[in-house]
Amino acid sequence: MIPRYSTPEMTAIFSDVARMQRFLEIEVLATEGQAAIGVVPVDDAKACRQRMPVVDQSFVEAVNERE
Repeated sequence: MIPRYSTPEMTAIFSDVARMQRFLEIEVLATEGQAAIGVVPVDDAKACRQRMPVVDQSFVEAVNERE
């Protein structure tokens, strides 16, 4: 975001941390949906939710480094 055109709230919404957190949440929700229809074992979907990492700046940096 261009700093002069954004508010702190907008910057937080569109930050890399928030974006990756949303990506992970969507992936877990998709896994839970697949568990609901029997494609993925329910226990595996629960494990994904429990093991979902906390997304912070160091997480984003590690992902960017791998990419």
